[in-house]
Order: sequence, then structure tokens, then C-alpha cells
Amino acid sequence: MNRLFKTSNSDLRWGWKTAILIGGTILFGVILTAVLMSVLTIGYSSQGLAQGQALEKATLASGGFIAQVVLSALQLGFMLWLVRWLVTKVEKQKIEWSKLELVSAKRSKYITLGIVLALVLGLFTIGISYISGTLKFLGNGFELFGSAQVLTTLLLATILAIASGFGEEIAFRGYLQSRIAQRYNSTIAVVIVAVLFALSHPLGNAINPLLYLASAILVGILFGTIFVRTKSLWMGITLHTVWNYLQIAVLAVCNSADERFFGSPLFVFDNISGTTQLLIEFIVILAGLLFIFWLTKPGVKTMGEKKTWTVSP
Repeated sequence: MNRLFKTSNSDLRWGWKTAILIGGTILFGVILTAVLMSVLTIGYSSQGLAQGQALEKATLASGGFIAQVVLSALQLGFMLWLVRWLVTKVEKQKIEWSKLELVSAKRSKYITLGIVLALVLGLFTIGISYISGTLKFLGNGFELFGSAQVLTTLLLATILAIASGFGEEIAFRGYLQSRIAQRYNSTIAVVIVAVLFALSHPLGNAINPLLYLASAILVGILFGTIFVRTKSLWMGITLHTVWNYLQIAVLAVCNSADERFFGSPLFVFDNISGTTQLLIEFIVILAGLLFIFWLTKPGVKTMGEKKTWTVSP
């Protein structure tokens, strides 16, 4: 029975670590949402509203931009706490940032590359979609929503983008991918974590769930490949953070069947052809992945570096 949970060297198997990390984070999010709903329902009921009306208003409020940012940031913070708990209590090791690949002499170069790649992917996706007619520009946020709402969105989106960039990259790539690679190899670890990463994101409201899932897996493979090739989390963290910020607060796509933004972004587009738009996004992400393979293939120098990057076994 012990072999079901632990390896031959008495370490907890990576599958159980994954279940604790992802399952624990999801459970924490459910509990947080339930607590918020209860508090809001009680609050509205105390104002004289009927139970049904209070519950309806609580549901609406808990799904708002501010509530979602706070809940997501707390959930991602809890995910990082679980990483710490697994390392210190389960694996009985000290937390060392170098082992989570957050200490890098080339940090500034990786951050620069992450910013550039995020801008290129984001602008290419919107540009190609707009030219091909799958997206329609609706207007800028200051005209559609008001200055206070736009500024609030820009501020809160910063918190959410940073939380997701650091939280998910440290948990999925820095921790899970590293542990799975110890059991198998880096390529298998990239694919496994990419699938787990995709499944941890909501698919229910997607226009084409299978294509959305495929795109999410490809994004995970992109982040995982960057981590393997650079031996650092910084490029992935920066790409993840800036990419999310662009989608949330700057270049947002609206669709009644698949709402892609909360709050009041700077520039708003309407999704004319959902499946075609997802296909364009998939192709752009694939191009980004191919670019990473080209940029970091053996024998190629990047940004003046002499180091040759290879996929570790």
C-alpha cells in the first residue's frame, strides 16, 4: 500500500503532489467563493431583500471584476503556499529560489525577451484577426466605460497578471515540471504539465471547447519549452504576465458566448467568428513555439550570449 503513495526512496509520488497542488488550489477557490457568496447574501438580506433576490445580487457581485481579481489573487497565493508546504513538509527540503530557477545571471535578458514575445504574440493575434475580419473594433475604454472604470481595470489587471504570472509559472513549471522531469524526462514533463495547466482553466464557456483546450495545451507547451531551454523561469513569468495583462486590460475580446474580459479594458473587440478566431490564436501560439525552438536551438547565440541551450534529458 505504501508503494501506491511513495517511491522507493520514500518520496511522495508526483501524481499525489499534483493532486495536492491543483486539487487543493481548486478546493480553496471553491471555499473562498462560497464564503464570499454567504457574506454577500447575508448582507443583502439584512437590507430587507428577499432570500432569492439577495442570492441573485450576491451571485452578480461575486462574479464582478473586483471580486474575481481578489479571489484569483488569493487562490494563486494559496497555490504558492502549497508549493512551499510540499517542499518543506513533504519533501523536507529548504526553499531555495535557485532550485525553482528564479536566480539567473541573465534575468534581465530573459525578462526583455518575455516582454517582446508577449507584445508580438498579442499584437499579431489582434492584427491578423482584425484584417481577416474575425474581430471587429468596438471602441476604446474611455468612450465605452468612463475614465474611473478604465483606470481601475488597469490597476487591478496589474495585480491579477503578476499573480498569475508568478503563481502559475512557479507552481506548474518551477515545481511540478521539475519533479515530473526527475521521474521521466523533460519532454514528457512539458507535455504532462501543459495538459494539467490547460485543464486547470475553465472550458465551459468556450465557443469550441476542443480547440480552446488544444490552444491552452499549446500555451502550456510554449511555457514549458521556454523553461527547459533557458533553465530559468523569468522569461516564462514575464511572457505570462504581460500576455495576461494585454488580454485583460489592453486588447480585450468580447463575445456573449465566451466573455474574454472583465472590467473596462482600453481597446475592445467583438468576436465575429469564434472558431476561426480560436484557430488564428492557435496558429499564432504555434508560431511563437517554433520561434522559441529556433531562437534557442544548439549553436545559436541569442542577444549576444555565448551559451548554447539544449533540452535537458
